[in-house]
Amino acid sequence: MGTGDTPDMIPSIRKGDSDKPGYMVVGFEVIPCSVMHNVDSVKNLQKYGKYPNAVKCDPNTASMPIKEGQPIVFTYEVTFEESDIKWPSRWDAYLKMEGSKVHWFSILNSLMVITFLAGIVLVIFLRTVRRDLTRYEELDKEAQAQMNEEVTAL
Repeated sequence: MGTGDTPDMIPSIRKGDSDKPGYMVVGFEVIPCSVMHNVDSVKNLQKYGKYPNAVKCDPNTASMPIKEGQPIVFTYEVTFEESDIKWPSRWDAYLKMEGSKVHWFSILNSLMVITFLAGIVLVIFLRTVRRDLTRYEELDKEAQAQMNEEVTAL
């Protein structure tokens, strides 16, 4: 079982193209790195061409200062590694966490936010209903007063 921290791949079979092996990515890892590139050495490179010099990457340092008006050179490198992880079990490392890694604080925080927002909606609803009921009572009192005037006038 993999940890999901490395690039993991498994062979797959594509429909109608079973003679050519295919792969499905079941995990990946991104390592950002700042490298001081020589602009002149990469000017004549073709698309997908190899970088002329070996790149030494230290993710803890930023070694490429950026100046206004200066072109920025960037590259990326992709490495694929085969793994025994099957496609249906790619999430097992995250779904079957061992130990008590339940985030109780996050759960409690979410419940408190939901309760607070529901309380605000309830208060607004009750104020609106109360205001409507008072208007209807005033209309009812006016109608009663008119009926009493008509009855006493007869």
